[in-house]
Parts: sequence; C-alpha cells; structure tokens
Amino acid sequence: MTATYWLLADVGGTNIRLALMPSEDRLFADKLLEQQQALASERRYLWSSYPTLQNAIEVLFADLGVNASAVVGAVIAVAGPVVAGKDHFEFTNVDRGFRRSELKSFLKTDRVYIINDYQAQGMVIPLVRTMPNRLTTIYDAPGNPMGAIGVLGPGTGLGVAAVYPPGSNPMVKAEATLVVPGEGGHVALGARVRTVQELLPFMQASLEAFRFNSTDSDKSATLRYEDVLSGFGLQCVHGALCLRNGRAPIWPSPDALSSSALDDHDPLALETFAVFFDVLAQACSDVALQYLSNGGVYITGGIVPKNLGLLDRQRFADIFQDSWRSQKFLAQIPVHVVTSSSSGLSGAAVFAASIVTSR
Repeated sequence: MTATYWLLADVGGTNIRLALMPSEDRLFADKLLEQQQALASERRYLWSSYPTLQNAIEVLFADLGVNASAVVGAVIAVAGPVVAGKDHFEFTNVDRGFRRSELKSFLKTDRVYIINDYQAQGMVIPLVRTMPNRLTTIYDAPGNPMGAIGVLGPGTGLGVAAVYPPGSNPMVKAEATLVVPGEGGHVALGARVRTVQELLPFMQASLEAFRFNSTDSDKSATLRYEDVLSGFGLQCVHGALCLRNGRAPIWPSPDALSSSALDDHDPLALETFAVFFDVLAQACSDVALQYLSNGGVYITGGIVPKNLGLLDRQRFADIFQDSWRSQKFLAQIPVHVVTSSSSGLSGAAVFAASIVTSR
C-alpha cells in the first residue's frame, strides 16, 4: 500500500518549517516535541531563499523523494491574521503571500487548512505540559491545572493566543481544546516599567530612523509591543540605547546582539536584553490579566530559549506581579518557556490529527 502523508508547515517571518506526517501516525506531534534532532521528514528553510511557499514545498518533496500526490491534506500555520473565506493570505512581517486555491491545486487535495501560527502554538500547549524536559519555568507558582492559558512568543514578530484546555470553560467540550489567536504583538506599548519609561523618547527616535532607512512601506512610529519583543525589537532597543548615550544609532542583527551579550558581555547588548526581558515580564502580566490565565503563561518563539542565560528571574518576577489590584492573582500564575523549536509544527500536527479523528 502506498504511504500517504499530511503536509505540515509553520511559516513565520524568517523561517519556513515543513514536515510530512504519515497519515495514521497519531503520535507525530509528540515525536516532533521530544526529538533531540530533526526528524527525517522535517526541514527548515529560509524565506529569503525561496520566491514562494510552493517552491519550498517542492524542495521538501524532492529532498524526501515524495510526490505531491501522496499528500492527503495540509495544515499551514502562518504568521498573520487568517480571515475566514479569504483565499489570499499575506504575512504580517514579510512581503510574501500565497493563495489557498493554488496550494489545493498543486497538492491535488481540498483539505488545505490555513491557521494562525499561534493557533498552532496554542494547540500544542496541553501536550507540552506533559513534557517537563521541554519546559523551563522562569516564575514558579501553583497555577490552576484546569485554568485558561496565555501564550506569547517573540520571534520575527510577537505572537499571542489564549488557550482553553478541556474543562477550563463551560463552552468547551470535555475532550476539546479551544485556542483563540490574536494580534497582540501590534497592541500599543503601555510602558509601566521604569527602564522603558526612561527610554521611550529614544525608542521613538530609533524606530523612526530605522523605518526611514528601511524599505518597509509602513513608516508609522507608534510603539507596539512587537517593537521591543521581536528580533527587530531588539535592534530598535539597541538603537535607542545608542541615542540615549549620545551616539548615532546602530542596529546589529538579533544573532549579533545575542553573541555580543552572551559571549562578549558587551554592556550595551546586555542592557538591550535587560530592557527586552523587562517588557516581556510586562507582556506576560498583561496576557495573564487579559485572559485570566490562571493555568499559566507559556512563552514560545526562538529568541527567549536561546537567551535565557541573560534573564534576571527575580527582576522578571517583580515586574510580572507589579499590578496594584492584581498582585495576589498574578502571584499564583506560573510562567514557563517552551524550549522545543518544533512546537509550531507540533501544533499543526495536533490540528491535522483532530481533522483525521473527526472524519
């Protein structure tokens, strides 16, 4: 019998992560999370190397020696708002897009599902909670195992979602998980953190200068959470610190900033990450309050796991709890970091498995 697969994709602003899930493999999401190395059917490609998403998928098929006709369905998790009934999708932080109808034609299947990337991240959280080796706790608290969960993750942008596990909400079926994705990264930054308040004028100037020199058509300079909590946000903070120190702003790449902080202990790079983690603590607190996330807050994305050595956990805890009327509530909410780089693909696998099971 010829093997058949579900195509899984986690497509952000920088990376295209792809995998083929054997149609009957109900444990594929677990395998993606538990792996120490990439599975044989998993690949990561840089967006900048491919004109279209279909080109990257074609390379995956060629790498694995699989024909498109072997694919019985696809789940594409994408970084941006997914509008029901809309055929064309455009990414938020990269000038790319694709049409669902064209993917259906290429894959020769009507079962092509486009979901927000943080819907995928949210769907995998109940599974991640059973894998302590894929979690790092940065604020320890009892939490409520039956409670709602907040998810956010700095990467190329900032993703946000609320997760309601089975039993957490009377509107959710006993065996179901409800995920509500959002675009919280684009919410205006309300800075209640002192270090950020002092830096705001310079942040504004750094943001304006960076965007003036970029090819991005959006030249607005309203500070959003994403302007700190993302790869671009790290660059923006570094530029602001340069301006504060009376220097011309420079915007090293996120990888260069990470190396400068972790390996070279560069003072400005270290301060950049201190501001980043201060704002992350505020964002976690806001997500916990917005969604009443007494089941915990989970941080995903590529930036935080790689730079956990730069986190001051007591400082994080102080900012996280700093809410006049809600300190007692926040003190009971744990904050964890998901350390698997495959959590988005795993969420797509959970979604695909739910489709297969429901048929």
